[in-house]
Amino acid sequence: MSRSRPNFLVTGTPGVGKTTFSGMMAARFNMLHIPVSRLIAEKHLWHEKDEQRDCTIYDEQLLDDEIQKILSENSEGGVIFDFHCTDIVPSECIDYVLVLRCDSDILYKRLQQRNYDPKKITENVDAEIFRVVLDEVIDDFPQEMIKEISSDTMADLDHALDMVGELLSMSH
Repeated sequence: MSRSRPNFLVTGTPGVGKTTFSGMMAARFNMLHIPVSRLIAEKHLWHEKDEQRDCTIYDEQLLDDEIQKILSENSEGGVIFDFHCTDIVPSECIDYVLVLRCDSDILYKRLQQRNYDPKKITENVDAEIFRVVLDEVIDDFPQEMIKEISSDTMADLDHALDMVGELLSMSH
């Protein structure tokens, strides 16, 4: 499979800024942004609700079929998948994994602003402190594909966009 543009997985704990950053990337570099959580909701790619966590549990087969369709329709690359789970796209279809990291106090405030349940806030802040998503990425992808990005401020995200620009220029 030869792509003319790299595909990205933008991942991290809920609230770190994945969708914001992915949207900025898509706009600046004319790429296709796939917010996977929204895709699951809009196309009903889930099979049950987790009432305790106030979320849906996605159907792996339905999501996999949808992702394969997106990849085949965009075989030239330039796709940004944005999700907190790291195993939703086959690793051979991803060129770079951008892991957004956020200060726990900032993350706590962001999740409060989203009106998350206090238990869900604690769960997500703990996941960030204990590097849960980063460790999953390190287990699933080669080191040279992984870029860790601070997402505490918009300035951090602007700086990260410059880094993405460098990755894209090296990919030609």
